[in-house]
Amino acid sequence: MKINRISIEYYLVFALVLLTGVLLLNSYLGDPSIYYIFSKNISKGEFLTYNSGEFSSGATSPLWAILLSIPFFISKNIVYAKVFSFIITLVSHLYLIYCLKKINKSTILVLLLYSIISYYTLIFGLMSYEISLLLFAVPLLVLGVIEGNKKHIFLSFMLLPLIRPDSIVLVLVTYIYLVYIRGLDFKSDLLKLVFAILPFGIYILISYSLTGTYSSSSYCRSFALSEGTNTIFGLKYSLSSIFAVVAFPSAFLILLLMGKRKFNTITVISIISTIIYLLVFSFIKPIDENPHRYLVPIFILLSFSIATIYNDLTSISPKLKLILIAILIFIVALIGAKVYKYYNTFSFEQIAEKELIESLNVEIPQNSLILSYEVQNKYYMRNDIQVLSLDGIIDGKVAPYLKTSKMIEFINEYRPDYWIANDAVNYRNYLRNSELFDIYNQETNLNDTVRFENVSFILLKENDVDLGKLANWKKFYKLEYQ
Repeated sequence: MKINRISIEYYLVFALVLLTGVLLLNSYLGDPSIYYIFSKNISKGEFLTYNSGEFSSGATSPLWAILLSIPFFISKNIVYAKVFSFIITLVSHLYLIYCLKKINKSTILVLLLYSIISYYTLIFGLMSYEISLLLFAVPLLVLGVIEGNKKHIFLSFMLLPLIRPDSIVLVLVTYIYLVYIRGLDFKSDLLKLVFAILPFGIYILISYSLTGTYSSSSYCRSFALSEGTNTIFGLKYSLSSIFAVVAFPSAFLILLLMGKRKFNTITVISIISTIIYLLVFSFIKPIDENPHRYLVPIFILLSFSIATIYNDLTSISPKLKLILIAILIFIVALIGAKVYKYYNTFSFEQIAEKELIESLNVEIPQNSLILSYEVQNKYYMRNDIQVLSLDGIIDGKVAPYLKTSKMIEFINEYRPDYWIANDAVNYRNYLRNSELFDIYNQETNLNDTVRFENVSFILLKENDVDLGKLANWKKFYKLEYQ
């Protein structure tokens, strides 16, 4: 009977991931598409580069960039990468349900906790975000702690920061708690900790020495996301992360299933990690836009915490069971609505602006440098053409100019030959406050010149197509310097 129950759960997960994967096969998002350029370059023998021959820490997860290079060894057709993302997502979700089932014997609670985690991870995993790797690393950490398996614990310590740099919080909290509460040997286990996080440390050192930031992706992205936050006494803050945790469905489950339960190790680690995450994303590096994506490690950990607290919940009253089933159906419906939202959003050709780039490949000279806010367009560019990131996500070069908004100084520093301009100039504060805002919004005709200080912006192309949330190119300028 037990085998049949488990089989049903696996079939349900398989069906959900398969159906969602098929529906979203031809749908793409901008941010995760950046990984495709890194991975394609790795398949050509260039390790973690965006522009040929130049190291880049623009990949949030260097580990995912490496893994995603596997399909590019087979074919440069982007569908292969999408199918690979599906396979990793499917396996990670099957592993997730396995780990939940290993901890908790209540089928309804396991499915409910799975659906909650799936709501935050399924679609983004299929879209080639690094998020599916967290479904391996966090459960591995939880099982390692519960079973006292040091190999699993330190393996998860190695994986987590390479998947998401902020996950170093989980590593340090778990290690410190286990040393002082569970009696790990401080000296010998400290060496293991150092060895485990050594790959991440080396990556950070290389990035800082070559780009000036520990991670151009993390630094520049966090700056952009904090621009819309509130300010009090000169300090930025955001309550979005706090609201996201408070509204997390597992919080309602705790109230629904509440009883006199003792906190266990996983629960304590979850609570401490959640508090630190909230402090970081609310006050230190406040995030006001899509905080759920950055809180996924916490959401997974909190869900496993519930699974451990109520691991003996084998018999449920009919009334409570109906309530849990109703919540499960509601969350599955939310997943369905989310799938519908992303169904047939944008093709990869639109994301990478293939039509524009193929024309530029023919028209512009060798070794040109193009300034661009959206850097996914690098995928179809000639290899000799270089991209200069206007938000710094791939190279961090704009980082010293973000706070001052002195973009002309930035342009004079690196002297790009062209600028692919889009509406980011109008909605990113550091760009809206810069000289580029006036240049971009000045009424001009083709071949007209807008001069600012020693830089001339010559309008060569215009695009009237508006793709809504996809900030596609609107103007293409040639830059000349005096």
